[in-house]
Amino acid sequence: MFFFQLAFAEVAVSLDDFAFIHRLWEEWSPTWEFAADDIAPVIETLTADGVLASTLGYYRALFNPDFSQDRYAVDQARGGEARPIVVPSLHLHGDMDGCIGHELLAGMSDHYPAGLELKVLPNLGHFLHREDPNWVSRLIVDFISK
Repeated sequence: MFFFQLAFAEVAVSLDDFAFIHRLWEEWSPTWEFAADDIAPVIETLTADGVLASTLGYYRALFNPDFSQDRYAVDQARGGEARPIVVPSLHLHGDMDGCIGHELLAGMSDHYPAGLELKVLPNLGHFLHREDPNWVSRLIVDFISK
């Protein structure tokens, strides 16, 4: 995310047919042997006019007040202010997630007064819904059915 703050990030991300995105996927989901067909729609989307700039703009706005917009000032001023989630919730997280480590989930349930079912799934990474869609779907359906 910090790399995306740099002015040359757009060029670097798109170099060599978006090799950067391939590497991110490998790091974020190290146990998933994704095929070219799995990542092709992402690369195709990122090549559309303005998409890569907008995608990086999201990350840039997180850290740089120069990207703030007046119409969002109230929400942006709240920053990381945690507001309670007032419905029963499910959070699924891969234990091999190379983007957001499951260690960051500690204390998360404090913000869910109606209950949080937290499941760290073994041998899955950041894209767990793509890595094991049947298991993830079953967990979601089971939760919703309660």
